[in-house]
Amino acid sequence: MKEIISSVMLSVSANLDNVIIGLTFGNRNKKIPLYYVCFICLIIALVTFLAISCGSYISDFLPQKLGNIISAITLIVIGIYSFFSIKKDCNLQNGVNNISIKTSIILAISLSLNNSIISLAGGISGVNRLITVIATFFFSSIFLVIGNALGRKINTKIIGFIASLLLILLGIFEYIY
Repeated sequence: MKEIISSVMLSVSANLDNVIIGLTFGNRNKKIPLYYVCFICLIIALVTFLAISCGSYISDFLPQKLGNIISAITLIVIGIYSFFSIKKDCNLQNGVNNISIKTSIILAISLSLNNSIISLAGGISGVNRLITVIATFFFSSIFLVIGNALGRKINTKIIGFIASLLLILLGIFEYIY
């Protein structure tokens, strides 16, 4: 059960930024087509797998407790940093347009890099690779679609606060267990 909770918490906290990205593009009247969502999220899932694998490899050289402490501190620091650096992008445009392939590639790379540090820390603490990768694909897809659909209806700062809080809680959870 701990594996599922850790994997889901890691996936949700690492991918809540996707809601913000979706909201930002929605605010700009830019639609992210489903085929680009799948492309972006496959890249994110692949990078998550690689980062967790690297973290798992690193953890082989560390005592279990030290790995959990390093992972917990990393997640808490990222959560606190994210909490204090929340900003809102409100550039509005008229008309709805699809994003380009170039934009989807840039999104895939940037969201993957954002996710990789958290996944590396998760790998060090021993999260389940398969569950986390599946959860990452699922949550990153859902969050990107929901964010894009909601567009102007939600304040993006709320999602940022939730993501930051989840990272801090995940760090505390990893430290305790």
